[in-house]
Amino acid sequence: MSANLNFIWGRSFNRFQKLSGRVLPQLTSLMGRYNPTGKNFFSEKMLQEFSERMPNSLTPACVLAELAKDNEESVRRNVAANPSTPASVLAELAKDKEQEVRSNAAANPSTPANMLELLAKDKTRYVRRNVAANPSTPANILELLAKDESKYVRRDVATNPSMPTCALDALAKDREEFIRCAVAINPSTPTSVLKLLTKDKERLARYYVAYNASTPKSLRASVFGSLTRDKSEFIRSDVARNPLTPASVLKTLAKDKGKWARASVAANHSTPANVLKLLAKDKEQNVRGKVAANTSTPESLLDILAKDKTRYVRCNVAANPSTPANVLELLAKDKSKDVRSKVVAVRLRLPTRHLDALS
Repeated sequence: MSANLNFIWGRSFNRFQKLSGRVLPQLTSLMGRYNPTGKNFFSEKMLQEFSERMPNSLTPACVLAELAKDNEESVRRNVAANPSTPASVLAELAKDKEQEVRSNAAANPSTPANMLELLAKDKTRYVRRNVAANPSTPANILELLAKDESKYVRRDVATNPSMPTCALDALAKDREEFIRCAVAINPSTPTSVLKLLTKDKERLARYYVAYNASTPKSLRASVFGSLTRDKSEFIRSDVARNPLTPASVLKTLAKDKGKWARASVAANHSTPANVLKLLAKDKEQNVRGKVAANTSTPESLLDILAKDKTRYVRCNVAANPSTPANVLELLAKDKSKDVRSKVVAVRLRLPTRHLDALS
């Protein structure tokens, strides 16, 4: 029996991990029966190994309950984070003296609502933040946390998709800009609140409204349109690279005075072909290079860019997976070894008879 157990605990731990929850308790009972010391068969080393290595879905409730009483804080912390841990065990861990254990229990979607309510009043901000971000936290507790003294707790609750509409409306008027930004990006934020945020004094709040996947197209177009006139090229560039940006806005930004904004339009896979055609003639090589690298660029434009005077542009054409074989054949004879090397990197796309040009 001892040799078999040593084999299980030692060289075949991975196989042991695959044991079902029905077999493991039986094995645990056998361990106790054949344990001559009368002490708990689970050593601290075994418990630590269980808590860190055992897959969450395979760890039986009886083992998790045993681990939850371990003297090592790291073991209890891992049990508190396990979504398979029983509610009764999580209820005890929610009252643990160590804040890291309570914090993991606060983030666990399986933690009972009454324990989340207790943890929402925890003296440690980090614990309250995890309650605020927990998708299982009830609406009444989220409303309570929306008034928390810590701006970081309010920010985390503002990003929670389970937030009630009334609480999001209140947080949209919070004095902290990054909290209003969190509301702006929350997919559960109603259109009425998003409209309010499009008039925010801080451009980042308006910017995040445009990034919200739940923002109506008409509202997004309006926000993006206003951001194209922003004095910061960083903001205009970010709008330009956003795949949600309407074609009309991309067309406007393609004529932006900032080269980085135009380059971002050139790199955007949503940029229409007629706009890419315009940017393929841009005076800045970085802009033309982005067009050359864009997989949405039409083959006719790639053919033109393959003859660009700038090596960087031709290299990007050679590396573009959308570049047709006839263009690669042309680039295989390029005067620049860097361009030819790029073609070599994608040589499998060339017909075999044309590979001689690379040698």
